[in-house]
Amino acid sequence: VLQFSPHFTTYFYPILVPGYADFTTRYNSIFLSDSTGFDKSSFHNIEATINYYFGSFVFNSRIWTGESVLGVFDSGHVIYNSKDILKTGIASSLTYYFTKQLSSTVGYQYQILRGESETADTNFGKLTIMAGYSF
Repeated sequence: VLQFSPHFTTYFYPILVPGYADFTTRYNSIFLSDSTGFDKSSFHNIEATINYYFGSFVFNSRIWTGESVLGVFDSGHVIYNSKDILKTGIASSLTYYFTKQLSSTVGYQYQILRGESETADTNFGKLTIMAGYSF
């Protein structure tokens, strides 16, 4: 598996609201060897992410479209145990930092995918509640 993910980030201060934000666009290309079992050897998608920072809160929103496999998002590489082809999605989350090391996050994600042996798309949503600690 070879992943190529160039990205561009800009920081800005929104007008009439306190805090600051960053906006990132990323293009992901994933190239697979024949041994992975997919019908195609390359998949491409584009994603856009905005983060808004205000005091102890961080609001994150992300949208992406194209075809992706192995769950590659946010410069990460997560391998799922399926051969689903992810087609599009949207996600948002709200994080509160109690301290620099202790946080809590609530998020929702909605995706459209096509399963390994399916002929129609599947839609699903995921609600996530997390507590985090950084060492």
